[in-house]
Amino acid sequence: MKYKDIVAKTGQRANIPDKRADAVVRATVQALGEQASSRQFHDLVEQLPRELKQIAPDIPGGMTQRSVEDFAARVGDLSGVDASEARDDIQAAVATLAETVSYEQLEDLLAEFPPDFLDLLPTGQRRPNEAEFLDRVRQAAGFASMDEAASAIGATLSTLADRITAGQAQDIAVYLPAEFRGHLAGSPEPATAFDREIFLDRIATAGQTDRATAERYARAVLTAVRETVPQREYADLLDQLPPDIGRLAR
Repeated sequence: MKYKDIVAKTGQRANIPDKRADAVVRATVQALGEQASSRQFHDLVEQLPRELKQIAPDIPGGMTQRSVEDFAARVGDLSGVDASEARDDIQAAVATLAETVSYEQLEDLLAEFPPDFLDLLPTGQRRPNEAEFLDRVRQAAGFASMDEAASAIGATLSTLADRITAGQAQDIAVYLPAEFRGHLAGSPEPATAFDREIFLDRIATAGQTDRATAERYARAVLTAVRETVPQREYADLLDQLPPDIGRLAR
């Protein structure tokens, strides 16, 4: 995509003038470069038009990680946009960059940052918030409380993270609320192979519960994940799991 088209699309998405969109796009790329590892940022910049490549050599990179709020404030400082309005502008800029570069490359870069940075990525569908995802799990299992649903999510996702590759865990995490993405961090590459019995044993240990409850945890969380992520991503997840684990999702 040409740079003028990146600016125009960002402006349309955020409903802002092209001059402001231009400043926001440049500021967003610079702020990403300040925070990302040099390798990830270099790979991203190589896919960008000349106008954005030109700012890359001046970016130090690898700075202390910022929160999304601090990141928005930095973009606001660089672009002259009020920090309270910068978040929507950044979201529009990132959505346009996702159409310009490899989506996977941009996802890999944002995955280096705190979990809520993945919220900047467009997904084509609305992500559930923390309460909504908790309620999906609670209803799927018939739990009496959100606390039990939270325990199920933590135990099941952390065990799932041991069974699938880091790339697959990241692809699933994009669609989940930021509050639960940390449970999927640290997935091995390649995945660690174990069967349904070990899967449930590990959930029971992680959740400090019995085997029957561990199975309820697994069924509820996998069902909620299936209802939350796109069909293609869930199919990719199932490809990494033995059928008897995949069948736990109703």
